[in-house]
Amino acid sequence: MWADKLKISRKKTSFAFSQTIRLAIFIFFIFFCAAGILTLSQNGRTFSFNIYDYINAFHGFEFIIQATLLDNLFHFLPFLLTLILAFKFYRPFCHYICPVGLYTHFIEQIAIFRIKLKKPPCDDCGICEKKAPCKAIPDILKGANLRPDCYGCNVCVEVCPKNALSVGR
Repeated sequence: MWADKLKISRKKTSFAFSQTIRLAIFIFFIFFCAAGILTLSQNGRTFSFNIYDYINAFHGFEFIIQATLLDNLFHFLPFLLTLILAFKFYRPFCHYICPVGLYTHFIEQIAIFRIKLKKPPCDDCGICEKKAPCKAIPDILKGANLRPDCYGCNVCVEVCPKNALSVGR
């Protein structure tokens, strides 16, 4: 949202690219969760084998000062990277890392309520595609069955001058 207010243009990466990265990280996540109970102790410090502990951007909200500068870097780096990348990519953590985002994408494909297009009023003006931040709009306009994540922001519904988009069954 701040990027929009500052008129910073964000890059829209392809859905296949972001989904491939998210799926690969999810597979690593599953592997390391199985090994998550394993820890390495060295000189009284404990290191986890769970990769998600190191890439979770939400740890940046835990304002815990670590013992060393390197520990602070590892603690706050995912949060800072997500914050910085958010000015160039819309929801970078959600699109490339978050396992919940991967799960909700698959649930969204069978959802009862989703963005629907009424073709007769739609004149393919493209306003919805230009204004909406999500990558699902082109596939919604094409009528694709499998489409990228819809953010549920309803920007496309609000900006459509013909009221051709709506939330429905």
